[in-house]
Amino acid sequence: MRLVELLELCLEQDKFQFLPQLGNVCSALARSTHDENPEMKQKISSFASQLAVALPEKCGHFMKTTVDGLTANLGH
Repeated sequence: MRLVELLELCLEQDKFQFLPQLGNVCSALARSTHDENPEMKQKISSFASQLAVALPEKCGHFMKTTVDGLTANLGH
């Protein structure tokens, strides 16, 4: 959970620093959606939406697996 908080802080400071690693960040978010902790899922969801709003033209392609992971959790 601390890692997501660090990512949020980085996003607030400079959203463009995510561009070179956007695929890796989104892949890590997607893997994190499988965490059993509901708070972690909420944190991932919140950060994913913040990232998508900050970089709307760049995130779409990379966010698919994250969105798939989050929507799979809706049935719980």
